[in-house]
Amino acid sequence: MQLVHMVTKEEENQKVGNLLKKRFSISSRLLNKLKMNGKIMVNGTSVFSSFLVHENDQILVNLEFEETDYIQPEPIALEIVYEDDYFLAVNKGAGMVVHPSSYHLSGTLANGVKAYLNNQKKIRAINRLDKDTSGIVLFAKNEYIQELMIQNKTLQKEYLAICLRQIARDKRND
Repeated sequence: MQLVHMVTKEEENQKVGNLLKKRFSISSRLLNKLKMNGKIMVNGTSVFSSFLVHENDQILVNLEFEETDYIQPEPIALEIVYEDDYFLAVNKGAGMVVHPSSYHLSGTLANGVKAYLNNQKKIRAINRLDKDTSGIVLFAKNEYIQELMIQNKTLQKEYLAICLRQIARDKRND
């Protein structure tokens, strides 16, 4: 994924890092990663975040770079309900853990997603569900999309509970 921006007259003489933060809501942490990996380009030349831009400069930010995580790929049957260049939505069944932990090193949804994405992406769950809860888990395909979802609080959840037995009333509240 790439972000492209043509500098306007009003944006002239700003530091490219500040402009990217304002224009694209890029965090300081991600900006530093981009800078250290040479992923910020102005007119085709790699620059640091302190570079001053001029009107009609073209800024290109390449958001793809090598990242590693501790999750091992494991082929697991997944029910993919939606996928595009930015997101992957998977229906998680009850009884499955979302991420590996000291108690669940394998067989997790994240292990399956890592294998599905051919071990090329760092796994970035936007939401999580308890082990015994079924439902949709949304994964961002890069750090920028993950940050936007978290910063902008654009994700809304709705829950539906199904009860198999009658729930006893708490008589203390009568």
